Amino acid sequence: MESFKIKDGVLEEYTGESLSPSIPEGVEKISLCAFMDKRNIKRVVLPSTLREIDMCAFENSALEELVLPEGVRKIGFNAFSGCSALAHVSIPDTLAEIGDEAFKGCRSLSYNEFSGCLYLGNEKNPFVALVAQRDKGASDAIIHKDTRIILDGAFESCESIEEVSIPEGVVFIGDSAFSGCIALSRVHIPKTVKRIECSAFSFCEALSGISLPEGVEYIGDYAFSAGNIFRQVTLPHSITYIGKGALPRNSEMVYSEYAGGLYF
Repeated sequence: MESFKIKDGVLEEYTGESLSPSIPEGVEKISLCAFMDKRNIKRVVLPSTLREIDMCAFENSALEELVLPEGVRKIGFNAFSGCSALAHVSIPDTLAEIGDEAFKGCRSLSYNEFSGCLYLGNEKNPFVALVAQRDKGASDAIIHKDTRIILDGAFESCESIEEVSIPEGVVFIGDSAFSGCIALSRVHIPKTVKRIECSAFSFCEALSGISLPEGVEYIGDYAFSAGNIFRQVTLPHSITYIGKGALPRNSEMVYSEYAGGLYF
């Protein structure tokens, strides 16, 4: 039996007992904790209208397979964390944001691999989301040209990487994605990137500056500041949000000045 509580296109709760429930067409969002701890669910059929899966939506459920339809744009924090039986995930190219630890503890999950990095994707594009660099001692970071999302912690503490060229098409750089890359001195960020999350480039001690292209809209807390001593920062007009401590402020920084004020 399937039982859904739906309001204004948001699935708020599932109370049924089906092993494979089918969410009705018209649902655009699965709300936080809607399927949390549901140990009877093995598979869920998602509607073509779905656009967002909120935080913790399927946390600690018994899901074994997940196919996200084209049109899904956001997966929230911890959305599938603790789904230890989840073995297969297909995510569409439309995905533009994946929250921290969305797949934490999914120890059965199978990945696609390219140049030492692990990815999630779909049949046509296996490289939508870069999950992790397998070898933390790697000296380079070669990101597949079809990648759209770099997940939280993907290259965290890869201390030997000196240069990163993020390909056109990437729209999202996750929390602490390059944090602790102490040898990283050169970064190319393409104009397709919209969001750079918290601490994404923190503790990159060799990085002396950053030039962000037109298109970047969001810079999270401490994205470039913690442990970094910059001389130069260039910001685009497209910026709409800069988080707490996102940009470094130090005696080495070269600022623009107007009427006694210092500016990036």
